[in-house]
Amino acid sequence: YLADLGMAESGAQAVEAVRQAVLRQLDAAYGQWLAEGFEGLRAEYERHAALTGRTVAVEDRDGGTLAEGIVLGTDAQGRLLVQGPRAEAPTAVASGEAHVRYQLSSS
Repeated sequence: YLADLGMAESGAQAVEAVRQAVLRQLDAAYGQWLAEGFEGLRAEYERHAALTGRTVAVEDRDGGTLAEGIVLGTDAQGRLLVQGPRAEAPTAVASGEAHVRYQLSSS
């Protein structure tokens, strides 16, 4: 499989090459985060965010509801933005567990 990624190394050398590549990317992202905060990484994060556009319920660890609605994305601090059905402004959620609410169509 590593050969499919264009890696000439094999075995332990390939694992080390992957480890080094991951650490280089992590180091660059961490440096950017230190310099700019989450806002500097936000666009890249948003490109991979699986919850954007999904209907969710966000709960605290005791099962209490923090927010329900459609995920709009994240704010500059990295909080999940959830637009509720009646809320004028989205709710910014800093922590919790988001559960995707599947809606079955009637067709």
